[in-house]
Amino acid sequence: MRALSLSSRRARLNDPPGARPVGHQYAESVVIHTPDQRVRVFVSSTMQELAPERRAVREAIESLRLTPVMFELGARPYPPRALYRAYLEQSDIFIGLYWESYGWVAPGEELSGLEDEYRLSGDRPKLIYIRSPAANRQPRLADMIARIQSDDVSYRPFGTADELRALVADDLAVLLTERFEVSAKAPAEPPRPAPIPPLPRPVTRLIGRDQDLTRVLDLLEEPGVRMVTIVGPGGIGKSRLALAVADGARERYPDGIVHIDLAPLTEPSLVLPTIAKSLGIEEHPGASVAERLRDRLAAARMLIVLDNMEQLANAANDLSDLLEATGAVRLLVTSRRILDIRGERVYTLGPLAVPTNGAVTAAVELFLERARSIRPSYQPTDADLATFGELSRRLDGLPLAIELAAAWLRVLSPHALLQRMGYQRLEFLREGARDLPSRQRTLRDTIAWSYSLLSADCKVLFARLAVFVGGADLEAIEHVTNPDGRLGVLHLIAELVDQSLLQALGEAAEPWFGMLETIREYAVEQLEASGTADDFRAGHQAHYLELAERGNAALSTAEQVECLERLGRENDNFRAVLRRALRRGDATSALRMGRALATYWYMSGSGDEGRGWMEQVAGLRSVQPDERSVGWTIAAIEAFLQGDFEPIETGLDDALRDIGEGKDRRIVAFAQLLQAIARGVGSNEQQWQDVVTEASRRLEAAGEPLAVGFGLVAGAVLARLHGQTDEARQLAQRAHDISAQMGDSYVRGYASTQLARAALGLGDMAAARNCAVEALVVAHRLRNLSQMGYALELWATAELREGQAERAGQLYALANRANRQVGYEVWPTDAKDHRQLDAELRSVLGDRYQQVLAQARRLDWDRAIDELIDSDPAAQRSSDGVK
Repeated sequence: MRALSLSSRRARLNDPPGARPVGHQYAESVVIHTPDQRVRVFVSSTMQELAPERRAVREAIESLRLTPVMFELGARPYPPRALYRAYLEQSDIFIGLYWESYGWVAPGEELSGLEDEYRLSGDRPKLIYIRSPAANRQPRLADMIARIQSDDVSYRPFGTADELRALVADDLAVLLTERFEVSAKAPAEPPRPAPIPPLPRPVTRLIGRDQDLTRVLDLLEEPGVRMVTIVGPGGIGKSRLALAVADGARERYPDGIVHIDLAPLTEPSLVLPTIAKSLGIEEHPGASVAERLRDRLAAARMLIVLDNMEQLANAANDLSDLLEATGAVRLLVTSRRILDIRGERVYTLGPLAVPTNGAVTAAVELFLERARSIRPSYQPTDADLATFGELSRRLDGLPLAIELAAAWLRVLSPHALLQRMGYQRLEFLREGARDLPSRQRTLRDTIAWSYSLLSADCKVLFARLAVFVGGADLEAIEHVTNPDGRLGVLHLIAELVDQSLLQALGEAAEPWFGMLETIREYAVEQLEASGTADDFRAGHQAHYLELAERGNAALSTAEQVECLERLGRENDNFRAVLRRALRRGDATSALRMGRALATYWYMSGSGDEGRGWMEQVAGLRSVQPDERSVGWTIAAIEAFLQGDFEPIETGLDDALRDIGEGKDRRIVAFAQLLQAIARGVGSNEQQWQDVVTEASRRLEAAGEPLAVGFGLVAGAVLARLHGQTDEARQLAQRAHDISAQMGDSYVRGYASTQLARAALGLGDMAAARNCAVEALVVAHRLRNLSQMGYALELWATAELREGQAERAGQLYALANRANRQVGYEVWPTDAKDHRQLDAELRSVLGDRYQQVLAQARRLDWDRAIDELIDSDPAAQRSSDGVK
């Protein structure tokens, strides 16, 4: 048994019966209370299962004139957990009775009240009694009893309530006698520090933060780290993670863990006094609170959790001084901004993972958890899971936003919730749980709290940054938001990042900054309120139109891949320009962006998106006939590359009548070549050759060698369709050579596919295979899935012709997956070959055919392609050749 440690509220047990000590010295060492305040004995057990035993224990305690502390001794208007924690805090001895039941686990909790009571009993003397036999003992209770045994706590078995009554009476008498003797011999104890309040008990479980929890716990253990600051925007879950870290670190800090909520404070000078008060340190004449706090903590091994400190950043020096004066104290801080002091390690907490492919991620799991708290029997459908995924994406994976949205599931279905909320997140999420802090009752309140802490210039930049969508680099931010050069943009960006209102994103060499969409929505409101929204959106449009046009020119150079990556990173801003232009009915600006991005859409495999934008431009009422025709033609080219030949085959002639010979000659030439392919073998040899000649003239006049190369690829397709396989091979080779000299990948990939087609027609399987592999390598470099699918199918054809049916099936299955993913339809010009390959594989593979397709759907795409390339010598040579 542990030594009895009774509260200072009672007179010492070794005083003579009835004695009332007097005198100054003795009065200082004890606190004198009335005789009714006796030793309190807390009784922990399940209620109904052990009701007779609880009565017996009560009788035993009262027979010794001690005070039993039990639920059944009076109804109280408080939640059960709050009640037993308060009772236990005021008790001196703990008695645990256990039989078969582990007890009830409340929703959102991990432990039953039974186990929670044992854990909270701390260093109090414990008397444990276990009833036997227990044939139906629940596993969790068995585990708990095993842990009690491992804690070196003695226990006694019993069989009946009468036996238990006698055991408890005897054991309590012995316990008090032993403590009486120890107390009589022991010197007077010095005053003990006030007990540390228990950590708050979260009412919900931690979801999706296992890695964050482990990382923060590890940071606290790193040498030289005295303070860890968890930073992130409001509602990201910093406080909840900090509580989990504190709970997980209990065994590391023998002098305790104290949690202090600083949200109510606004004066930095009150931080140290608040810490002192939490530790029971009072002001005394002759010594400041800070000095007494440093003395108390000088040799302590303690963790102090300072929650919600962003408005108190000026107290950072006080905390630094406190750490310097103590040896083993650690601080765990949550804040929307870093404190920037020595010894601080910053842990940036990101949003919960949101799904990209239908998976149930942490954000969706949180939705499900809240839905089941409202309807415990709720079982989501596949449609519900997809809706929760979309809601999670729109809410940026912010736990607070998800909590606020999930509250509406009381009255709305998931689909109705999504429809009602739309993209008006701040307006919709206006009411939260009553027990949330006032600054988090609505999503707008949460962001407004951070906004209120900004400097005046920082508020100006914050609002102007709303024009960017998806982020921007420093050059764009400086150019668009600071046209007069008045703002110190770099320093203000640092302030916004420190306040968690702006994020430094990605690993690119050029710094990139972006906002969560929920925060950007608030910034849009501030920009609109400033009266300057139109001006800064116009500046944003001008910058990104120019950037898109420069990028379009760079796509015809050796910097093609890097340029594609840059344009892809800026794509959300390009979309914003298009979206705003279409809303205004500004066909000229939208078409200018469409012209600039057309090649990017081709190369990146974004044909559906490009087609959609340009069809909207062509459909504007305000559009001029020539603009409508150019927009329609770009859309038709995108449709063709996705396998839909019908628009360009039937409608191009009318469109070309309205397009002049000026800046759109390249688009016209491409369209004519593709129309010739779409009409295919229906034209005679002279007609298709005339088309190729005229298109080549236009492309050469445009002065773009890459465009000429693409024209040669189209000529190769036409030659093959008219049975001139050798000429097709020669045209494709010329295109390949031009693109290789330029360092291009896009035209080179198409040229390689046509070389593979020609080799298949000529019966040269080795050449076909090598050319298909090269096409796959360059398409993989561009991340162009439709081109990758075409190359994989050609490779599969060559493998099948060489008798490698299993290998051919695997390649064909990957091609099938790529085509499905991007909605690519096999070109009508290749449809016959595609059907033949599919039929042969079905015949050769039999039942394995569907199995191979299913296996391909489960593979990690990038890993599968990398393994194909790494394992094939020809692929390795091709990969080396395009670097």
